[in-house]
Amino acid sequence: MIINKKLVGILNAFEAITLKKINEVARLMKRQESKYLTTEAGLMSILEELQQHYYLLEIKNFRLFIYNNTYMDSNSLLFYHDHENSKEARIKVRKRKYVDTGGVYIEYKVKTGTKMDKERAELDKSDDINLMDEKSMDFFKKLYGEDLSLLPTMKTNYLRITLCSKTSEERLTIDLNLVFKDARNPENGKLKVEDFVIIEVKQVVGSTNSFCKDVIEKNGGRLAEGCSKYCLGLIYFKKVDKYTHFQKTIDFIESHGGVANVSTGERIEFINT
Repeated sequence: MIINKKLVGILNAFEAITLKKINEVARLMKRQESKYLTTEAGLMSILEELQQHYYLLEIKNFRLFIYNNTYMDSNSLLFYHDHENSKEARIKVRKRKYVDTGGVYIEYKVKTGTKMDKERAELDKSDDINLMDEKSMDFFKKLYGEDLSLLPTMKTNYLRITLCSKTSEERLTIDLNLVFKDARNPENGKLKVEDFVIIEVKQVVGSTNSFCKDVIEKNGGRLAEGCSKYCLGLIYFKKVDKYTHFQKTIDFIESHGGVANVSTGERIEFINT
């Protein structure tokens, strides 16, 4: 994974914060979220303006973290279609491995509008995140309340940066170098999104002011009207026919390099609906 040297220099200028301290001041398992889209150049400008106002998460001398996720869905992709059809409560289930620190979790997220409730359970570090085993199904069924079979559906890999405000209960996660892999058909290879960054602002429900939102927008960041890494992966692997909810995010991606096959470097042909 190639990491921009300028980005590393900018991150090193931030004052560090530990994970324990972030969880004390801004755990935010119940929160409101706003997602923004930008490019790598836009990210550099944004980070430079945030340096004096935000801490940067550091664990074991790491400031950039590799995340591996496997998203689970029904055979008919129920969770995707609920999202595409703008169902009031939208669910995601995923297993996540923090590559640099070794932690493994299963997570259940319910998003209603901009409000998000999240539950998660820690798994053994040897757990296979590409399997929906009995323990993971028990966790899901307890929260979902119905009997629904889930299958590994889409894998994502990316770099994450985490910031925490020095003055308010607010966190930012910044995801870049996003790669998709089809969990149901691994032979389809890997797809990489070029020059694409997702910034997610996480706040206490009801918050109206945010210094970072002003900085993001001033530097060209665009508020995302429909952006889900899981759903984008399904769209680019052509697993779904309808994706109106995500069209503006797709247009942004296509205007900044699009998506390429990791093995061949060939740009993925994409026809807008």
